Amino acid sequence: MSRKREEDLRAAFRESYGSLLSPLTIHIWLIAVMVAILAAPFGTDRTMSFEGRALYWLVIVTVSIVAGCGVRTTVKGLVGTERPILFDVSAVLMMTAVFSPVPWLAKRGLALPGAEPDTPFLHTALNVLIISVGVFVARRLIPGVEPGSYFTSGTSDACVRVSPRADAHGPEAARLLRRLPREDRAPILYLCARDHFVEVVTEGGRHTLRMRLGDAMDEMEPVEGFCTHRSFWVARRAIAGMERENAHRFFVIVTNGDRLPVSRKYRSDLEASGIIHTGENALARSA
Repeated sequence: MSRKREEDLRAAFRESYGSLLSPLTIHIWLIAVMVAILAAPFGTDRTMSFEGRALYWLVIVTVSIVAGCGVRTTVKGLVGTERPILFDVSAVLMMTAVFSPVPWLAKRGLALPGAEPDTPFLHTALNVLIISVGVFVARRLIPGVEPGSYFTSGTSDACVRVSPRADAHGPEAARLLRRLPREDRAPILYLCARDHFVEVVTEGGRHTLRMRLGDAMDEMEPVEGFCTHRSFWVARRAIAGMERENAHRFFVIVTNGDRLPVSRKYRSDLEASGIIHTGENALARSA
């Protein structure tokens, strides 16, 4: 794994685990723990005392949320988000492998004397698999939670919105800069959507803001830019070149050396704007 990819993965983990302390996540955690303790599914009402059951579900719900966050971030780094079915299948399988031992061992450790459960490990793993499928499919079907869809090409994508076209005052005039620390404000090269955050990459470094990509694009006005992918927006003057990996896979090269994927959906926009020359598949350097 390249150094840049390792740094990107570490940054993604920091962002993902940072969201665990958000009010919404804490609320979901509390509700899930309370419901599990009171409902006592999977026979925990018969094999555990109330105290043991409370500790069991506190551990299970907490570890499942933390593990799910890590699994999703890992799969995102390994397979990307452009293929929703591959992403969710990979995430479900990884979650099943990583998390299944936790409830299986905890159920035995917290069982009442003489009431040790005889549930085989494969049965526990099957339960984890089914629940994981439900969670990841639900996240995909709820608008705005996960990028991409099983059924559409993503017309709700923020990048469908028209990017600002004027560039009269240069990149330093972008309103989005007001959200950055004054000492770190520098021309913005590109934006990258990461879950509920946007990574703002400038000539001076990287900054993470909690906002939607569409809102960040609005605040890039009056800088001219383009979406290269549903999760990436790049300033025109930050485009330095293009790399063609194969007949269908292209990358925009940014002036800082980063490579941004060009999806088929947005390639036509770049061609129409003269960034990619259709005839020779070459990328014009921006002045």
